[in-house]
Amino acid sequence: MRKIALWLAILSLTACFCGCSSGSKTGGSGENKELEQVEDFTKYDLDVYMKPIWSGEIVYNETVMLVGKGDYAPLLYPATEILSVRSYDLQKEYVRGVDYEYDKELGAIIRGSDAIPYIPTQVYYPSQAIEGKTFPCTAEDRAYIAFAEGSYFSSNQIAVTYRHRGQVCVEKPNCQKEAFSSTLAKLQNNEPVKILFYGDSITVGANSSGFVDYAPHADIWSKMVFDSLVKKYGATNAEYVNTAVGGWTSQNGIDNLEEKVLAHNADAVFIGFGMNDGSLSPSTHAWQIKKMIDAIKERNPNVEICLVSTMLPNQEVAGFYREQYAFEGEYKKLIAEYQGKGDTKICLAPVTSMHQAILEKKRYYDMTGNNVNHPNDFMARVYAQTVFQTVCGYEE
Repeated sequence: MRKIALWLAILSLTACFCGCSSGSKTGGSGENKELEQVEDFTKYDLDVYMKPIWSGEIVYNETVMLVGKGDYAPLLYPATEILSVRSYDLQKEYVRGVDYEYDKELGAIIRGSDAIPYIPTQVYYPSQAIEGKTFPCTAEDRAYIAFAEGSYFSSNQIAVTYRHRGQVCVEKPNCQKEAFSSTLAKLQNNEPVKILFYGDSITVGANSSGFVDYAPHADIWSKMVFDSLVKKYGATNAEYVNTAVGGWTSQNGIDNLEEKVLAHNADAVFIGFGMNDGSLSPSTHAWQIKKMIDAIKERNPNVEICLVSTMLPNQEVAGFYREQYAFEGEYKKLIAEYQGKGDTKICLAPVTSMHQAILEKKRYYDMTGNNVNHPNDFMARVYAQTVFQTVCGYEE
């Protein structure tokens, strides 16, 4: 059953080939066109990691993972040139034709030697529960599915850097920098400005390599956003605050708002709850978020707020995937209500939509940190890129 599902997924990817529209940079066949310069991808570099996946012709260190010896890993875009395949920590480079091959028809990396890591199927889908290491599985004919914090899944993933023809497989999020005009002006004028991030374990940074002290030690998504804002405007008077707490629901967020947010009197607040609100209806979750927004704005009417919708949990893990996919739509309604009352200092970074679009091309385990509900470095970059594009925009 798993083989059939994988083939169907790959066929879907190939049909897209990408089902993606060609970008304006391609110039037809791409012949006689200057190639985009390759940046150093052998270590964590903020500028490289913040290159948006929706533009350009090079994808840096896109992660994939193999489950079972016969598995193969689809890439987000059909590659025209594989520049490098490396271990997740970027310290080991694999040899094409020996350790791996790229199948153009499948648009996938094929494992060629034992040098390329993989997780045996019976380990990923064990038949017996293992305390602290498994959850019940929703997949047909599978009893349990593996779970692990730390670097376990990262150590079994590989990073692929490649060229493509500039297709658009993931739409660029809308830039809503007008909602952050005061914060951006303070950054540009090098005035004191405080930027605060509040949410659950994803905002804490759980499973990013820097968080778990595993190479390449990439920063968590909130720090990448902050550092990119500071770098873009040359600001030296900006303060970064992250008060997120792992496992928290939006109700926890409300209950601890005074200490975690209001007491800081920040100029800009990023709110990232939702993953742990699976037991709530989308409208109830949005109402909880509204309580936070209203309390923050009552204390500081000039505060600028960005709602960060959550990535999705793994559908194969029982009990986690519910209606988180619908929270983003409720955020849009909520923001429309505020804007209808003349409050334009609120925006939405659509991480849920971004994750859904990527999942049409890749498997969940290709970009997970714990196989349940945390991002790895690649998905953390999607968070950072999406938020940065929303509040600031890559283009001047």
